Amino acid sequence: MGQKVRLLKLPDELEEIERLIIPGGESTVLKKLMQFWGWEKAIYDFHESGRAVWGTCAGMILLASRTGDPRLDGLGLMDIDIERNGYGTQLDSFEEGGDVVSGGKTSRTSMVFIRAPRIARVGEGVEVLGRLNDEATLVKEGNALASSFHPELCEDTYVEQIFLSV
Repeated sequence: MGQKVRLLKLPDELEEIERLIIPGGESTVLKKLMQFWGWEKAIYDFHESGRAVWGTCAGMILLASRTGDPRLDGLGLMDIDIERNGYGTQLDSFEEGGDVVSGGKTSRTSMVFIRAPRIARVGEGVEVLGRLNDEATLVKEGNALASSFHPELCEDTYVEQIFLSV
């Protein structure tokens, strides 16, 4: 999409970027590594400075207010509650078409769910931009975006375009 990207290893490298994507993976491991290396405060400060943050799958869990698991209390950057593995185990992973709203237009897009978290509650200030059936799968609050699914595994770039406009 014409964007310059880089892998960050240390929290102070956040000063060199405008947008941050927190990827999927194992949320408990990500949380422990974030605590060990001091990423929590750095990401919180990054977000507070007005720069955009996007969490996909496990990254969404880390942005949430509540996770139902005290070991995984999120950064609280989004007023959402998450149910870990809400769509099932690794064996239950699936791809299905869902709706994404971008620029006032609703588009059908493929959504890949891999041991994905389910959004159990959406707070008042949170905008639902994507749905699978009647469930929120893509949400935005201020300069934070979160997706239950993995848009990077899909052909279209609807969600990436939304992130670039945050």
